[in-house]
Amino acid sequence: MDIFKVFKGKKGTKKPVSEPTPHRIHHALDENLQTIKTRLGNANDLLVRTLTLKGAEDVSVAILGIDGIIDTNQAEQFIVHVLSIDLSLVKESNTRSCGVFQTIFESRISMLDAKCGQSYEDLYTNLINGHIIVLVDGVDQFMMFDCKGWQMRSISEPQTEQSLYGPKDCFVETIRTNTATLRRRIKDPNLRFDAHVVGTVTQTDVFVAYIEGIANKELVHTVNKRIESLDIDGIVDSSELMQLIEDHHITLFPRLIQTERPDKTAAALMQGEIAIFVDGSPFVTTGPAYFASMFQVTDDYYSRPFIATVTRLLRYAAFFIVLLVPGLYVAISTYHQEMIPTVLLITIINQRSANPFPTYIETLIMLILFEIIREAALRKPSVVGDSMTIVGSLIIGQTIVQAGLVSYIVIIIVSITSIAGFILSSTRLSNAMRVLTFAFLFLGAAFGLYGITIGVILLILHLSSLTTLDQPYLAPMAPLNLHDQEDQFLRLPLSWMKYRPKIYKTTNRVRHNLNQEKRKEE
Repeated sequence: MDIFKVFKGKKGTKKPVSEPTPHRIHHALDENLQTIKTRLGNANDLLVRTLTLKGAEDVSVAILGIDGIIDTNQAEQFIVHVLSIDLSLVKESNTRSCGVFQTIFESRISMLDAKCGQSYEDLYTNLINGHIIVLVDGVDQFMMFDCKGWQMRSISEPQTEQSLYGPKDCFVETIRTNTATLRRRIKDPNLRFDAHVVGTVTQTDVFVAYIEGIANKELVHTVNKRIESLDIDGIVDSSELMQLIEDHHITLFPRLIQTERPDKTAAALMQGEIAIFVDGSPFVTTGPAYFASMFQVTDDYYSRPFIATVTRLLRYAAFFIVLLVPGLYVAISTYHQEMIPTVLLITIINQRSANPFPTYIETLIMLILFEIIREAALRKPSVVGDSMTIVGSLIIGQTIVQAGLVSYIVIIIVSITSIAGFILSSTRLSNAMRVLTFAFLFLGAAFGLYGITIGVILLILHLSSLTTLDQPYLAPMAPLNLHDQEDQFLRLPLSWMKYRPKIYKTTNRVRHNLNQEKRKEE
C-alpha cells in the first residue's frame, strides 16, 4: 500500500465536473442591476452610473465598474462623455433599445478592446478583471470595454538574480506588463501565449509562452494539459503552480526554474524551453530544468568563455563543498585520523582538548547556529539583517569558541560551507543542499567514509530517477550526449555553439549560420 496516497491522493485523476449552465441577463435594466449588486454583496467599490441618453430619453443606460481596478479618467472620457452625444439618429432595428445598443457599440464608443456578452458569469468575470460594463434597458446583452487602471510596481533591477553585465530590468506583478517586456526582446510573430484561468475562486490568469517552430510540441502539450487538469480553489504565486505541475517525485531538488529576469526567460525560450507567466507573480517559471541548468547564470553568456568556464567550475566545486565537507571532516576526524597530517592532527587535538562535546555535536551546533542567523537575517529588513549577521558571525562565533564549546577548526569548516552555499546560482538548489548537509553529516558520524560513499551512491541513484516534464533530470550527463557537453561544465565560444541542445528535442536545432573563416591580421 502506498502510504503517500493518504496525503497526495490518486495521481493523474480528476473528478469530472459538469459545466455550469450560463444564466442569461434579463431585459429589464433594474432587475439586472439588482441581481449584480446582490451577487457582489452590495460591494462598496462597485461603481454604478445610470444615464438617460440625449435623443433617446425613453432608453436608460447603466455603466458599471470596480473602483481601484478601472481607470476612471479613461472611463469618463471615452464612455460617459461619449454617451452624452445626441442619439436621436440611431440605426433602425426591431426595437428602439436594440438600435441604441447597436449604435453605441458600433459607432459611439471607440475603445480598442470591445466585446459583447450575454451571461451573468461573463459579466462578473470581466467586471472584476477591470472592464467597464454597459447595460441598455430592454436588451438582454451587455457591452464590455477593457479599462484596466490599477496601481502596479514600476520595473526595477532584479532583487534575487543580480548580475554584473546584461540588462537591469525585471518582471513585475502585472502579467500583461511581463508579456510586453518579453515581446520587446523576442520580436518574432511565432511567439505564442496559451492562456489559461486557474482557480475557481481566484481565477488567476496563466500564460504558457513558447516559440512555435522551436519548442517541442509534445512539451507544450504536456504543460498545457497539466495546467488544464488543475482543479483547485486558486493560486496566488507562480511557486504554487510550479509545485502543482512538477513531475510527481518526492525530492528536495527543483525540477523547474523560477526567474525574474526577462533576458534569461528570452534565452530559455530560444533554447526550446517553455515559460509560464502567472498574474500577480514577478517570477516566471521555465522548464524543463535539468540538473546542469542549476549551475548556469546569465553572466556566463555575457563574459568571455574562459572566465565563464572557471566561474561555472567554481559553482560545481561549491556544490560538493556544501554537500560533503562537514560530513568528511567528522568522518575523518572520528574514524580515519591516520589520513590527517601529523602536524594538523596535533593542532586539532590541542584545540579540542577542552571541548565537552564530540566532533559531530559541535559541528551540528555550529551548522544550526548559522542556519538560525541566516533565517533571521532573511526575515528582517535589510539594515537590521546586515547588523544581525555581523553580530551573529563575529561576536557569537568568537564568544562560543572562547567558552570552549566548539573549536576553531569547526568554525572554519562551517564558515566555508556557508559561504560556498551562496555561490550556487539556484536558491532552491542551495536550500536542498543545506538539508543534505545534515544528512551527510549524520552518515559521516555514524559510518565514517563508508557512510559518505553510500550517501553519494544513493544521491546519484536518486538524481537518475528524477524527471523534469517527463525528461531525464541528469541529461545530457545521463543519458550521455557528447554534443550537449559544450555548455555544461564548460562554456565554449558562442560562435562554436551552432546548434541547440539535443535534450530539448526542438524542431529547429540550428541556432546560427556564422561563417568561421579565419580573419586576416592587420
